[in-house]
Amino acid sequence: MEIDVEDQRAKLSALFEDRRMLALSERPAVRELLRSAWPTADIADLAAFHFLDDLALQQSLLAEADVRLRIGRTVAALERVVAQLPLRGVGAEPGLN
Repeated sequence: MEIDVEDQRAKLSALFEDRRMLALSERPAVRELLRSAWPTADIADLAAFHFLDDLALQQSLLAEADVRLRIGRTVAALERVVAQLPLRGVGAEPGLN
């Protein structure tokens, strides 16, 4: 149920609002999905496919049957990716971290 992954969805939203993600062309589409009623698990799967380069990690995430665990692992992997991206200039887009 979505209520069970509400915190993880908030973390995904925060990641895709981060200034470091500005250079990634798929970012606006994911932001729109996060604002919609799309299931968090589906958004996390889509984000893993588009933003994680490690094929073995992608496969292990998609094979994870526990939805909450899968989303949590995806969020953690995306946090590592975002941490490695260069920080964009302050004020590049209002309201971004």
